[in-house]
Amino acid sequence: MWQHCVYNESPYALLNKQSIKKVTDIKTIIDGTEWSSEFTETTYGKNNSFKYEVSLQRINRMDSLTERANYGREIDPQIDPGRKVYRKPKVAKRLFNESLYTGTYKTPYSFKSIGLDQVNISLQAVNHTDAIVKRLKPFDHTHILPYRVIKNTDTLIHKIQVWDPSFHNYQYKTFFDCYDDCKELAWEFLARYYKDQRNTEHILQQNNIKIVYYDMDTYDLKSVTGLDKNITYSNGPDTFRLWNLDDPDVKNRYNKAVDICEEFLNTTGLTDTRLEFRSKDGI
Repeated sequence: MWQHCVYNESPYALLNKQSIKKVTDIKTIIDGTEWSSEFTETTYGKNNSFKYEVSLQRINRMDSLTERANYGREIDPQIDPGRKVYRKPKVAKRLFNESLYTGTYKTPYSFKSIGLDQVNISLQAVNHTDAIVKRLKPFDHTHILPYRVIKNTDTLIHKIQVWDPSFHNYQYKTFFDCYDDCKELAWEFLARYYKDQRNTEHILQQNNIKIVYYDMDTYDLKSVTGLDKNITYSNGPDTFRLWNLDDPDVKNRYNKAVDICEEFLNTTGLTDTRLEFRSKDGI
């Protein structure tokens, strides 16, 4: 979604846990399937007040070659530990440490005061709280909820790759350690992404907000955002190879991951990530 907005030179904002990042003044050059962009990135946060202040502003760049090179990079690789870990370059120091803007301030905060009513907005499901939804509701925005039809393990196995060792208080170093010791916790980790998404959908419904569903397997963001152009990929969006399956150890971990995903799908009956299917799989 972020790349889609930059590609269309359409300003957007990310509502993170402790800050709001807004991208404006986008200039994008497109050459066939390759593209490059330059833009102003402004980060807002709370600084002992009920008012947003700029904590960082810089000129940033994004391009198709870099994005493709970093696609699928893992912070803590599970299936292929030998893969180079992608770490974002250090940026200029913020003027202050942002405080949480959700659930910590009784005085209403204003998204409109920093122009969020004039840009596209992206939220992670885990940050999509009832309080935030109520403050976004007056804006003339289309609320897009991505979903996925789960047809096979290919649509699930990537959740193993984003394993976070902090899950369950650092008790398990890898996802496979968690699965071998406590299968129920491994199931909980795989299910939480879909649970968060469905909770978001529930909040939108409770606030009588119309939802436009986006099938993530269509790669057709233009159809739901109304922006002019879809990003095109030189070799198609599904050509990224995330593992070196010629390595016997990697192949064994990959095979185990596939088996685990098949077991999870057979156990839960997960087939579709939309809320209406919660009654079927209990997630």
